[in-house]
Amino acid sequence: MEGKRETLYYFGLTFISKFITYLLLIVLANYFYISEYGKASFALAVFNVLYFFVLIGLPDIFVPWYIKKKDINSIFYFLLLSTTIFTIIGIIFSIKYNWVFPLVISLPFLLFYMLGYSIFRIKKQYHLLKISDILFISLTFIFVYFFKDFGKLGITMGYGFSYILTGIFIIVLTRKELINIISPFGFDLQQIILYIKKGFSTALVILSFLFLGWIDSIILGKLSTFENVAKYNIASPISNVITIIPLALSMFLLTRISEIKKEKLSSSIFHRVLRLSFFFSLLLSISLLSIIRPLLDIFFKQYSDIGIYVTILMVGVLYFSVYTLIATYLSAKLTPEKIVFPILVAAILNIILDIILIPGYGLFGICIATMISHITAFTLLTLKTKIFSKYTPIYIFSLLLPLSFYLSYFGLILIPIIILVSLLLKIVNLDDIQVIKETLYKTIKFEGR
Repeated sequence: MEGKRETLYYFGLTFISKFITYLLLIVLANYFYISEYGKASFALAVFNVLYFFVLIGLPDIFVPWYIKKKDINSIFYFLLLSTTIFTIIGIIFSIKYNWVFPLVISLPFLLFYMLGYSIFRIKKQYHLLKISDILFISLTFIFVYFFKDFGKLGITMGYGFSYILTGIFIIVLTRKELINIISPFGFDLQQIILYIKKGFSTALVILSFLFLGWIDSIILGKLSTFENVAKYNIASPISNVITIIPLALSMFLLTRISEIKKEKLSSSIFHRVLRLSFFFSLLLSISLLSIIRPLLDIFFKQYSDIGIYVTILMVGVLYFSVYTLIATYLSAKLTPEKIVFPILVAAILNIILDIILIPGYGLFGICIATMISHITAFTLLTLKTKIFSKYTPIYIFSLLLPLSFYLSYFGLILIPIIILVSLLLKIVNLDDIQVIKETLYKTIKFEGR
């Protein structure tokens, strides 16, 4: 029950985090020139991709690694070494591009940020994890607004200073666990190589989703205009709002599956989580796309024409809501290598389509490329895990997203129809809904004491 309740806390706090994130987007969209925001987005994308590989395996491999009592001391010192090397390289690079310096100096703090993130997941303290995220995005909002007159430097200072302060906050919260990880000193090369192999597999999976943001922003910045990068970095976070559902469920799934030894119970939990993720992601997608036009007109006037791009991207994210949990399940079992081929194919396809489509079709081309890569990843992963036939209805249901955008407010009529059809086709069943109801009831009852 502890993990389920914490997952609900995480889900609720995620709404707060998303709300502040969109306040930040409003500041970025209205207080910065499109070209300046585009350049800063490009730099952030490069930085995020780099730190993702520098801090490889955090938290998706580190969590089951820790739970299964493997060598964590060697892993820490390997990550510390790689962080130090890349920080020195970054400082040298920032001599020429001084406006990226705030991001470079935040990298060591990001190491402890992500270690703390892992500790929260191991201890099922998802609420502390999300509180840390809320602190980060709140500080970023404050700093970016305060430094808004500094252009792209103001944006990088906002993110860099927020990483540093949030990292310090997390270090204080997890200091006892960090001491256990740091001591004694260890550097078992064989364990490190094994960890890197599994961490690289997981990195490919997560990067498949991040093509929506980081890597696509880099490619778009090279093949198109920084104005298009700015528009893409508004459309992408809006489409990503539905990820609050699979990401909240992944918190529970990674830790729970790492603990379970019985295959039948493990499989039952896995499929229930997949069903719930798709069902609620679909409902949230339909709801958002039905009202996206007035939302853009009110809050993002410079970007009021990006509704179609949000729609295309959100179709891809709907498939992500299922396949990311398949990847989480395999990571929890410390078999992420099974994910490599499907994700690598999807990633390569995404890059090829980007290169082909961006020069002629700009934003439309990159959004189509990203959507196709997500569908490919979903298809290959479900085939790999032999569950393809159970989830083929997703191909049909995903067509309802562009329909809801076209229907505008009338798209909301689709919601009760989807609920009924989903129950009839057993996309979701009454037992799944009952589990959610019981968890909500016990959580509310617990809080009421």
